[in-house]
Amino acid sequence: MVNNTTETGSKRTLILDILRNGQNPVSGEAIAAAAGISRVAVWKHIRMLKEAGYGIESSPAGYRLAGDLADSVRPWEFGTRERFISYFEETDSTMNRAREEAFRGAESGRVILAEKQSSGRGTGSKSWISPEGGLFFTMITRPALSGAYAHRAVIACQCALVETVRTLTGAPVAAGWPNDVRTPEGKISGILAESFHSGNSIVFQNLGIGVNTGGKTGKEGLAAVNSGRRDVLAGFLELFKSGDAESGSLEARWAALCPDVGRKVCYTLDADGSPGSGMFTGIDRAGWAVLTDEDGTEKRFPPGSIHIQHKGVSQ
Repeated sequence: MVNNTTETGSKRTLILDILRNGQNPVSGEAIAAAAGISRVAVWKHIRMLKEAGYGIESSPAGYRLAGDLADSVRPWEFGTRERFISYFEETDSTMNRAREEAFRGAESGRVILAEKQSSGRGTGSKSWISPEGGLFFTMITRPALSGAYAHRAVIACQCALVETVRTLTGAPVAAGWPNDVRTPEGKISGILAESFHSGNSIVFQNLGIGVNTGGKTGKEGLAAVNSGRRDVLAGFLELFKSGDAESGSLEARWAALCPDVGRKVCYTLDADGSPGSGMFTGIDRAGWAVLTDEDGTEKRFPPGSIHIQHKGVSQ
C-alpha cells in the first residue's frame, strides 16, 4: 500500500498536533474549526489515523490520543515536507520506486520511504539487509553537476547523516570513504547512488539510504543507531540541501567528519585483490580518494576501485 500525500495529509498533521497537545478530549467541532474542515472530514481523518495504528479514543466528550504510534514515519509526521514523501508499507526496494518516479518527472527532494524492503540494494551486486524497524528511503535529486562529479552527492549525504546522528546521540559517528557512516562498533549506514545522464549532465540522481535504527542485525561489522528513525530522517532532511553537492566547501566539511584523513590506511584493489597502503589525505573535487605513498607519490582512486580495510573512528 502506498500513500502519495496530498493536501489532505496536512489535516492529519494538524489533528495529531491538536490531540498530542491536549490532555483532555477535544471535540470534533473544535477540531473541525481549527482545521477548517467539516466534522465528517474530521471523523474520516480520525478513522485513517486509527487504521494507521494511532490509539485514538472516541467519547461523547470528543477525541483523545490514548496511545501514540511510537516512532512513526508516516508522511504527516514531517510537517510541511509531507507532500514530498511517498510512503510504502512494503516494497522490494525504494530505489526501484524512486527510478519510476524520477522518470515520471518527480521533483528534486522527493523521498520514497518504506517500512519494509524485501530486496534492499547495496553497492554493486550486494544486497542491503533491511531489519524490521530500520530506516529505508531514497531521495530523488536533480543536481547541477556533470557526470564526472556525481559522487559528490554521496559525500554530501554522508555529511548530513553524520551530523544528524552526532546531534541526536552524541555518539562518535564518522564518514568512511566512499559511502559508509560508522561508529566504533561498526557500520550503521550505507548510501547507494543511481544516476541517469544526458550527455555530460545528470538528469536525476537517486540517493538510497539505509540506516540501522532497529537494532543490530547480527551480521559482523554492523552496528545500530541509538535513536528513532523519525528523528534521524527529520534531521537529515533539515541538513541535506540540494546544493550541498555543488558547494566548494564540501571537501573540507567531509574531511572534518572522517577520522581516516591524515592517517595511514591499508587497502586492496577491487580488480585483483592486490594490497596497498598510503597516507589518506582526503578527497578531491570528484569525491575520489587521495592517498600518498611512502615515496610521496600521490594516487587517486574512484569509488569502487579500492576497499579500505582499516577505517578509523574516534573513540
